Amino acid sequence: MDRVSEFLNRVLGHYEAYPLFIKIAVGMILFSITMVILVNLGIILRRTFSAINELRLTKAKNRLTDELSVSLVGIDMSHDKDVNRLSNRLSNVYLRDQQLSQLIMDQLIFFRRNFSDTVGQAVYLIFNKLELVQRSLKKLKMPSWDKKAEALREIQEMPPEEVGFEILEPYIINKNDDLRIEAQAAYIRLNKPAPFAFLHDATEPMPEWHQIILFETALNTEDLVVPQFKEFFGNPEPTVLVFCIKMIEQHHQLDAIPALIRLLDNASVKVKLQVIHALGKLDAEEAEEKFKDIFNEQELQVRVKIIEVIGKIASGEQLDFLKDQFLISQEFEIISASSCA
Repeated sequence: MDRVSEFLNRVLGHYEAYPLFIKIAVGMILFSITMVILVNLGIILRRTFSAINELRLTKAKNRLTDELSVSLVGIDMSHDKDVNRLSNRLSNVYLRDQQLSQLIMDQLIFFRRNFSDTVGQAVYLIFNKLELVQRSLKKLKMPSWDKKAEALREIQEMPPEEVGFEILEPYIINKNDDLRIEAQAAYIRLNKPAPFAFLHDATEPMPEWHQIILFETALNTEDLVVPQFKEFFGNPEPTVLVFCIKMIEQHHQLDAIPALIRLLDNASVKVKLQVIHALGKLDAEEAEEKFKDIFNEQELQVRVKIIEVIGKIASGEQLDFLKDQFLISQEFEIISASSCA
């Protein structure tokens, strides 16, 4: 101990003899080394704890999946005893920890999404008995948009029994794309009598991926009342109109043909292209005269589409028109489309 004390006194004695700028430099070097060590130690500890936590959650997920698989298969829905026993067991084991609570929510939603009939009903009952719906509703009040989006996904999979679709209204026109799509998908699930009513007020662009999600949500929702999508043609947003036209085409709504023909006067090229495509799918012979009337005013891609659709409708009434385009046009695309039509 005396030797250590003597060594430190000698080092400090030499240090005191150095000029001020050297003392400062040495101090900065020691400080930097200390900070590097602490930062790296913090990274190592954080990664270690993260790996341990990940392992814990993986084991818990596997255990929970096994337990749900065994308990839900053949569950007797005529008696509450089985459901209550499983609910109590899950509550005691998983609801005391925030991460495990989220884990059980995710797994119950997974089972609900992939199983129907008795298992789906049992999962929904358990979800409500554990009051997990309330956790989802609390997330909607959080400031973080990703937590709100997560809550909206949970709500559409496990619709609250005593909460209406009105809770979604602040989010269905939100500027955030993720929040808006989740809210609109949930709206379709919760408001089955008028699932697409939000399209009246949808002013934000509806990208292709957004349209696909809404289409799949509608396709997978039972007892959905399909509206007449021509009702939403008053919306000025072109991408919303494109979505409505696709849905008219999908549901073969022949009553919408006159409204589609009027929509050919829309300024958006994307809208006109989708209208022309839909009229072709619906074999709308009555649209051929309108096609001829607007033909010369249109962009090249619209004119090509008109010729292709006239050929697809194949009424036989427009052979002279197609022949004239083939002989007179100076544009290769028009000549090619006319020859094929």
